[in-house]
Amino acid sequence: MLWIALYTTLPFQSVINLLVGYNIESLSYLILPIYMVTLSLLSYKVLKFKPQKNKQDK
Repeated sequence: MLWIALYTTLPFQSVINLLVGYNIESLSYLILPIYMVTLSLLSYKVLKFKPQKNKQDK
C-alpha cells in the first residue's frame, strides 16, 4: 500500500509545487477528495486483480 500511495502522490508533486504560490486553502476541499478517490480506485484495482493461485500450480 505504501508503493501505491507514493505512486499516486508523486504525479501530484508538480501540481503542489505549482500551487505553492497561490492560496490553495479553498482548493484543498477539491484536491483532497480527488486524491482519496484516486487512491481508493487504484487500491481496489490492485486488490481485485491480484494473481490467484491455481490448483494446477501445486
